[in-house]
Amino acid sequence: AGASCSAIIPTRGGNGLMEQFAAQGQFSPPTLAMLEDSFAASLALPEFKKAHSSRIFVDLWDLENLYTCSRCGPQRKERLHQMNHQQQLLPEISCRCLTPDS
Repeated sequence: AGASCSAIIPTRGGNGLMEQFAAQGQFSPPTLAMLEDSFAASLALPEFKKAHSSRIFVDLWDLENLYTCSRCGPQRKERLHQMNHQQQLLPEISCRCLTPDS
């Protein structure tokens, strides 16, 4: 039947191991965009849409460490927070930092 509740948790460093892997080229830290894309793709899965009792969440703890822009970072976190609660895809946040050549 599968899991009825899943969480997307970005890999975090801090104890030295992930930093060592990164230095060896074996790990790249996740980005906020990766997290958003993973959550959106999960919510769009046909299996998720069929199983109304299934839930998927993004772990927002320490998400500020993934911000690359002080303007849109907090808004993007709030969007993910609302998507956690509503269990549906919400419109993306637009920002100059997300547009190439801006």
